[in-house]
Amino acid sequence: MATFGVTLDACVLYPARLRDTLLLAAERNLYRPQWTDEILAELRRNLVTSAPMTDAKADGLIESIRVSFEHAVVVGYEPLIPAMPT
Repeated sequence: MATFGVTLDACVLYPARLRDTLLLAAERNLYRPQWTDEILAELRRNLVTSAPMTDAKADGLIESIRVSFEHAVVVGYEPLIPAMPT
């Protein structure tokens, strides 16, 4: 497993080519992908509202991402949010 993690926000997971490239690089252990459930929810919401993707296809894509990278979900970060500059 790669030693450093990279948080992938919805804006880089949304474009299909960029998403595929980044996830392929993660599969090859070039880095360890990280995201939150909120990031995946935002991705799903944008895929359905802004792209020609059905609810079922978006759900399938998100589930595939979750299964392929089961250790990528970050938890316990919420207390840090108030300290982040806006």
